[in-house]
Amino acid sequence: FKAVKAAATNSALLRDKARRTADARAGKAEQDQEIKDAKVNADDLEEEHAKRGNNTNSWVGPKYVRHFIKQGLNPYDGESLPKVEVAVKIYSIRNVDMTHGTFDLDFNLMMDWLDPTLEGRTVMDDSMDWDDYFVPAVFVENALQVELVGGESKPRLRGDPNHVIHTQRMRATLRNKYQVKNFPLDTQYLTIKFKARTVSNGRKWENGLTSNTATVWLCDPYTWRGKSGHQVAEDADELPDLKIVKIDGGPVASNKKNLNHHNEYHVQICVMRESAGIVY
Repeated sequence: FKAVKAAATNSALLRDKARRTADARAGKAEQDQEIKDAKVNADDLEEEHAKRGNNTNSWVGPKYVRHFIKQGLNPYDGESLPKVEVAVKIYSIRNVDMTHGTFDLDFNLMMDWLDPTLEGRTVMDDSMDWDDYFVPAVFVENALQVELVGGESKPRLRGDPNHVIHTQRMRATLRNKYQVKNFPLDTQYLTIKFKARTVSNGRKWENGLTSNTATVWLCDPYTWRGKSGHQVAEDADELPDLKIVKIDGGPVASNKKNLNHHNEYHVQICVMRESAGIVY
């Protein structure tokens, strides 16, 4: 009986080992197929390159894709996308309209990220085309209208290897919710809501928001600018009866079913009504 039991146990162990081996081979085959497909996709991207100007989504270009293929990795893995750090500098705040729920803002949006596919570059040259690499598309979600001061800007390399910075000056009219319960002894929070568009290029994405889209993460500006990366210029306050108290920000997930995908970044400017402006 013991011999029969031992034989049955060994047989079960062998079957389990064979199953694990088959699963490992299947997983490896699937990964190899993904990389093979990515190689084909990289060639296809050369044709798509010319269409980049019409694409409003975040973008990964052919050199980004080939960098991962060279290393035997899947370029269409959402966890590999660079994390984008967000900071703002406020130049002026005016026209806080609590009746219509708006305010006007003149500011700089400053974004930083590390792109390993730049392969150690610290200086741009004439051969560089950002459409070959990772380019996040970030917009102001609560804007009624936006003016890009000086036109649309381009990313730049700065300082550390692979460090990309993208700065865009904007003037905007923004929607805002005001709390009037304590008026005229009130404190208000003026909010700028930045949102990153997904990478949606018709590819199958691993660890993406969906099987066909990948989240571009927006993060606090810790690495290069520190938490104090949000700034307010000395003469920014153009409000007759409100005083700027502080500015702060943080990442937000718009998809409540997946709170780990921080595709938004909200900046709040705290303003307090000055007692000298109150008429009794």
